[in-house]
Amino acid sequence: MRKLVLLAALLGASAIVPAFALTEHNLVSIAGLRDTDAYWHNFRAPVSSVTFLSRDSDVDCGAVTVRYQDGESQAIFRGRLYAGEPQKVIFPTRRIADIHFRCHTDNEGGANLDLTANMVGEASMGQAPIHETSFAAPMASETFGRWDDHSVMISDSPDVRAIALKPQGADAQCRNLTASFNDGSSVNLPVNGGQTMQEGGTYSVPVNGGYRGLNAVGLTCEAANARAVTIDIYGVG
Repeated sequence: MRKLVLLAALLGASAIVPAFALTEHNLVSIAGLRDTDAYWHNFRAPVSSVTFLSRDSDVDCGAVTVRYQDGESQAIFRGRLYAGEPQKVIFPTRRIADIHFRCHTDNEGGANLDLTANMVGEASMGQAPIHETSFAAPMASETFGRWDDHSVMISDSPDVRAIALKPQGADAQCRNLTASFNDGSSVNLPVNGGQTMQEGGTYSVPVNGGYRGLNAVGLTCEAANARAVTIDIYGVG
């Protein structure tokens, strides 16, 4: 996978509690040889991440900008989208007014961008109930093949009482999760009792010692029924 320039949003207190996943799709046409200004409106629920995929040719984006319903705007991506390579951007779950794309291709034929928005409702999440006073903040998204190891550094983490994992694209199995905390301590935690996590399910891993600020999360996981699986990682407070 080629490296792209991302402007990933920091964790925010505005994150809400996921209950069930909603997915919304759209198609944006990008003109060739000149910038296209395109907009995506009318999201049914708060959005937690968006995925862009060009199936035709490479697309260069000067900026992809989210405008939230409270009027705040934020650039979430800039750079090149390579044909056939999906790019996912995770940010704090908020209600979105629209997403603005300023992009072009280097060929006269242009390209079509397949867009996917992942949205959530407001209730409890996954295997362990999470009360309405809690939050679930997206922290990272990592792809695993055959027992891959990934370590994710966490900055500006709120105090959390659990880490939630959500496999995307395939089932997943994880040998262990290592949580490192801001106080310098760390702990190895079991994930779903060593059993397979189903695609699209959300699995809560409680951290010991009440609410604690995270410094890093380490995972050793593999795709259970495919060549690769992407696991979204959330901090739960």
